Amino acid sequence: MSEHTPEESHAGWYPDPGDPALRRYWDGSAWTAHTALTQAAQPTALQPDGPRGPKRAPPPPSDRGFFGWVSRRPRPAFWATLAAALIVGMGVGAAAVQEDGAQKPRNDSGALTEANEELSDARAGRKAAEKKLSKARDALEATEGQAGSTGKRRAPRPMASSSGGAVQSFSGNGGKSFGTISIPTDSVLEWTNDGDVFQVFSSDEVPVNSRGKRGDTVLFKGKYRKFQVNAVGNWTIEIRPR
Repeated sequence: MSEHTPEESHAGWYPDPGDPALRRYWDGSAWTAHTALTQAAQPTALQPDGPRGPKRAPPPPSDRGFFGWVSRRPRPAFWATLAAALIVGMGVGAAAVQEDGAQKPRNDSGALTEANEELSDARAGRKAAEKKLSKARDALEATEGQAGSTGKRRAPRPMASSSGGAVQSFSGNGGKSFGTISIPTDSVLEWTNDGDVFQVFSSDEVPVNSRGKRGDTVLFKGKYRKFQVNAVGNWTIEIRPR
């Protein structure tokens, strides 16, 4: 296209004085806000709105800044771009809120796991303390079954029986060990207990295992090694020859 001077030409599209990449429309008396790329086909020249006259073209509008950018673009494209930017921003905000909300269950879950671990440690500590207490109680009761400071076990207290033999008598509270018990003749073991559990053990058998308050069982002649009582409550034993 040959060079034109807007003030001496009819209305039409001419190179934009402010941007060589654009063509701007001259209405015969002034530059307009309508622009187009130089590669695009030139639209049909618009008819001027008023009578033409020999006026000098004013300087083109500034193409710098935000409003210059808006003036160089078709309005539908501008509003579509703005709407897309708003939608993307709302989506990013919603994702951030959702991610923040998703963190809370994980934090709560971690706190619950830590509390469960502390409870488990506390239970383990309680069991260890109960075991130590049980050992101390057994040691104390074993000491009570010994006579004085000699370390010898106290002999069963003999008693006269209706059959003429000696009666062996024992008493205590909870568990107690008596070592080896000799039964010179077939006898009856009679017992009482004010608790809920009463058991008599030896290395060979379990003569008594009861939740009752009293009872009796036969002990045959012989030696009963590791003779011991396990009970809850106060108890007594008498081994009476038959």
